[in-house]
Amino acid sequence: MDKTSRQQAQEYKKLYAFGVKKADLDKIQTVSAELATYLLFYAIIKDGFHLFKFLVKSAAKINTVDAFSNLPIHYFNNNLRILKYIVKSLRTV
Repeated sequence: MDKTSRQQAQEYKKLYAFGVKKADLDKIQTVSAELATYLLFYAIIKDGFHLFKFLVKSAAKINTVDAFSNLPIHYFNNNLRILKYIVKSLRTV
């Protein structure tokens, strides 16, 4: 990920640090597939279902691994909506 994308990712993380509402997603204009994939793990950790769903629709790769070789499902924190969406998305991949 280049420097600009990392800075943009940090801005999104700050914006959604305290939770994301569906209406807040209007603030995001475009998200590259690379950035969406990077933020996917953050959305799961923060239990941000609407952000997670938005990122998947923005071409985030749901079957990618992070620096620790973990899939997004490894960060699931009892949010059944996210878990169901992950399973549903993996069926269509």
